[in-house]
Amino acid sequence: MKLLELIAAGQLIEVQCPQCRARTPLDPDFFFVRRGDIDLKLLGEHLCCAQCGSPEVKLSAKGPSEPTSASADMAVHRRPHS
Repeated sequence: MKLLELIAAGQLIEVQCPQCRARTPLDPDFFFVRRGDIDLKLLGEHLCCAQCGSPEVKLSAKGPSEPTSASADMAVHRRPHS
């Protein structure tokens, strides 16, 4: 699954840590602006657990979520020009 798919579906990224069992929701818009439309598996190679710092995390989609104002702004910028 890629970031634009999550954004379009109004979903969040959930980082799950098998070490401490923490679950951290992240906004895919933040990563899309910085990394482009990358796959969650590739993104997961660069993240770690926010609670214990373990690099062994699993990413999945969570949602649907309420769109943030940043999501609304990005949606406007992604519209094709007529």
